[in-house]
Amino acid sequence: MQNNEKTIQVYRPSLTHTVIYGTALTITLGVMILLTYAVWGSGLKVKEEGKSLILIGTLVLVVLALFFGFLLFRHRARPVFRIFADGVQLGSEPGIIPFSEISDVCLFLSGRSIGDSYNNLAFRRNAEDAWHVIAADYTGKTDTFLDSYNEPRLAYLEQVIEEGGKATFRYMPKKQNMIMSVNANSFLRKLKTAEIELGAKGMTLDTKYIDYADLQPLYLNGNEFEIRTIRQEVLAGFRYVDMMSFDVFRELYNRRTAKSGKGS
Repeated sequence: MQNNEKTIQVYRPSLTHTVIYGTALTITLGVMILLTYAVWGSGLKVKEEGKSLILIGTLVLVVLALFFGFLLFRHRARPVFRIFADGVQLGSEPGIIPFSEISDVCLFLSGRSIGDSYNNLAFRRNAEDAWHVIAADYTGKTDTFLDSYNEPRLAYLEQVIEEGGKATFRYMPKKQNMIMSVNANSFLRKLKTAEIELGAKGMTLDTKYIDYADLQPLYLNGNEFEIRTIRQEVLAGFRYVDMMSFDVFRELYNRRTAKSGKGS
């Protein structure tokens, strides 16, 4: 089924990187052609040791041409993501993935970026599903994805809990989390997570169950947050980017602790 709603945001591989890779490939091929003509087409006499150097140089240029060609092809072959009010469309696939069905939204750093922000967003329907990556070299603001995602997902999980189910969130324990990675794929391949479950009456953290009545509401302090009991015991601490779908988790957790009537 095609989505006829207005597109809110389009994420696509950036034109800047296309130009960079394409220019590098063109220059490399141009140098190869000139070198080949200078040696073989002009009738220039070259000594044996010179031929060896030219052969090595040609091989290096071939490798560079293949490398830049691969980067250009991979960059252009990446899918385009379109954000609508109720979900995201992957490339040219018909229909959308509803935001309510996306369980994990992971924010992380890759490349040379340094700081507490993020330049990559990955999402998937569940723990068994493949990741879809809006990488650092894509156009578009990832905040638009988050703003569109949070409310539908939150409403869905509220209904799940009200019907007796549990909302599962995944996070990166401190011993597993990584500040940066070389690229998005290397980060996701190494990603290890633990789970927090939110139910109607309490939370399960690493197999330990705690009633909401014994928990404080959760407040973000800069880029850090802690889950505390009313006795000020710290049960877990995270950075914002360590918890997948953090904004949804925080709102759902705070609503549940507030309903207990003893959060503060």
